[in-house]
Amino acid sequence: MTRQPDIATRARVHWIIEQIAKGSFRRRDLLQNFTDLFEVKESQFDKDLRRAKEHMREPLKEERDGLISEALAKFNFLYEKNLKIQDYREARQVIEATSKLLGLNAAEKRDITTGGQSINRTTEELLKIARLADNKED
Repeated sequence: MTRQPDIATRARVHWIIEQIAKGSFRRRDLLQNFTDLFEVKESQFDKDLRRAKEHMREPLKEERDGLISEALAKFNFLYEKNLKIQDYREARQVIEATSKLLGLNAAEKRDITTGGQSINRTTEELLKIARLADNKED
């Protein structure tokens, strides 16, 4: 059985949510005003901030779950229609889209550092690059 937060805790969490909604995002500013107003320590602020963030995320999780359920229903409908008309290519694409939505596919590997060039280098090349870097620092 989880313990319900007391009235003071709920008031502090509500204050944090209200401040974030008004546009106060900097932890330092929130902390200063929070400790002045409620006369509590920084550790209590961190606990209440964590509770406030969890509270703000709950509706988003529910909305996301609803959107995923809706998309799955649409994919299932399309899949059945494609099978009925024997359009297997399109049915396969629906399966792929469903898998991607659910995150069932292996992570895609993307090369963001080399522009598609090979990053395999010989030991001599790596030593040369290291020497050049050391010379630039001097």
